[in-house]
Amino acid sequence: MSVNGPDQRARTLKSCLSQFAKAIDVRTIGMNERPPHSSIVRDLKTRYNKASGPQSIPRFYATGSARSGRNRTWLFKGHSSAGEKLEEGLGGKTSRTAKLSFVGKALKDSPTDQDLEDLHQIITKYIKQMDGRPGWLDYDDFCEVRKKACKRLFPCLEAKLFMRLPKDSLGMIKVDALLYYLSRYLEIKMGYLTILASCAGNRTEALPPGVVSIRCLKDLLKKEAEEMPDVRTTNMLLAEVFATTSSRKFAFFLDPHRTGMVAVRRLVSSRHYAHYNDTKARGLLPENERPDLSDTPDYDPTQWFEPKTALKLYGVFVKLDVRRANQLRKEEFAKWNQGSLTKLFVDQLWQVVDMPPSRLKGIEGEKEMDFQTYLDFALAISHRFLEDGLRYIWRILDVEEFGFLGRFHVRRLMDSVVDKLKEQGRHFQEKKTDLVQEIFDMARPKDPNKIEFGDLLRSQQGGLIVSIMIDSKKFWQYEHREQILAGQR
Repeated sequence: MSVNGPDQRARTLKSCLSQFAKAIDVRTIGMNERPPHSSIVRDLKTRYNKASGPQSIPRFYATGSARSGRNRTWLFKGHSSAGEKLEEGLGGKTSRTAKLSFVGKALKDSPTDQDLEDLHQIITKYIKQMDGRPGWLDYDDFCEVRKKACKRLFPCLEAKLFMRLPKDSLGMIKVDALLYYLSRYLEIKMGYLTILASCAGNRTEALPPGVVSIRCLKDLLKKEAEEMPDVRTTNMLLAEVFATTSSRKFAFFLDPHRTGMVAVRRLVSSRHYAHYNDTKARGLLPENERPDLSDTPDYDPTQWFEPKTALKLYGVFVKLDVRRANQLRKEEFAKWNQGSLTKLFVDQLWQVVDMPPSRLKGIEGEKEMDFQTYLDFALAISHRFLEDGLRYIWRILDVEEFGFLGRFHVRRLMDSVVDKLKEQGRHFQEKKTDLVQEIFDMARPKDPNKIEFGDLLRSQQGGLIVSIMIDSKKFWQYEHREQILAGQR
């Protein structure tokens, strides 16, 4: 930044120019005595820099885009952040056309499921037994399989893949590990190219390379939902709801800072995207041929990407929204799960979480929960045994941002639970001090007088602990767990 103002700099430049004009005036000096032009310019720059002071802080580092001279703003006729619409320029049209052509060719050259099945048939001819167990492959047979495989699989079946897979004492790899790696790799690659094609077709957002916006991802999920048999046979409105719930889960786990963008590589390599692909593939099968999801190795117990789950979530929200305003007031949300949440937790939720203001007359400015915010809460409750869901609830419990919960804070939370039980007509006779001590015994904190977030993670009971402190129904089930188990038996 300049030290002097623009007027002072203009006067300095004018003074230097007048001195320069006098120095080269042919009426005052002879033609042969005129100094060289380069010397005059250099002298002029030196005088101007000394007179005007330092112009700016020198830069010794620049980002990759600045170093290479690439500037993405020429693609559009204005500047943009994630989600803003822009008018596309000539550079943007050229870049989008080139990307679509490149991604389309890559999708065309990618291996298919039939190629993997053919590869499996080829591998069966070279399988060896190890200690009476079939399903092993050495390097020589691996090279023979590569020669007979489809050409589209050549880039995948390289020597580095054989070296990367786990081997036994004789240097052989397991066939199941090879086929699983290839199927997972091709699934990630196809997802990456599909999302890139969707981003390249987007004409209204200028995003960094390798990044997809949540809005663009939602549009892609909506298109895929319209092709699902369960959605077509139910209601096409379900496609919009399914896209909203699914994109919100990706944003909850992969975009914790709510930037509106997700890295494509991180998205397609996440377990949540694998759950989505498994659910989508299962939905294409007839209902009597669909496998049980609990048999899969990476099972999603919440079944969040099922269309019926999206319909159930929206149905609960609509049932709570008695005013049909597409937003929930605090009193309406307090009836969630038959009013099991404590009043203290609901108050702190409204205090901590960002919510849009009310659009109704008379209560303008009052915070109300929209469907997006409700999905965040539902995701945190259903995934409270994971770190992301537990962190969401912890942020509400630690409303004062102390970084810990002391015995006083836990006592307040348990008092609210007991008050909720009295409202429901359930009598509880245990002393509250014993309840607080039981919470601390479950958490096993390093400091015996305060519980930190790390203590909940290390105890591996964080989801149960927070459920007891915020939900009267969960607390009642925990206190009577022995009677419930005896009744089930």
